[in-house]
Amino acid sequence: MSVDVSRLRQTIRQAEEARQGHVQAILQERGPLRPGSIVKVRRKCGKPTCRCATGEGHPATYLSCKHEGTTRMVYVPAAAQRKVTQEAQRYRRVRRHRACLAKLAQQTLGLVDRLQEALVSTEPMMPPPSTDSSHSRARLRQGR
Repeated sequence: MSVDVSRLRQTIRQAEEARQGHVQAILQERGPLRPGSIVKVRRKCGKPTCRCATGEGHPATYLSCKHEGTTRMVYVPAAAQRKVTQEAQRYRRVRRHRACLAKLAQQTLGLVDRLQEALVSTEPMMPPPSTDSSHSRARLRQGR
């Protein structure tokens, strides 16, 4: 099977350009990052005469995040919702770029391996010159 070496090189260059784009996006991130996801829920307050007791609950915003292997739901006050939401979005964006970098690294290594295989010579090596020729004996006597 014939491998198009030029196409492999071009694909490796494209993967490298994509990698650089992801690295640049990560390096440009300035704000604080907050692991977790924003979750909107409706909770009941517990008062028997409140409208939430028979219908929909009161809206509340939580940050769902892992802490020591356990999912935690942390209440986010209304005043902090915008800030916490933006931080969580930035965190997810950085994680997506990181995942793309890992995938590109695997793909690039595979492409480099294929390029290496395509470039390895399969021709047999030239046999060494015969030692019984008069030319070789003359070179040996001269010290060359």
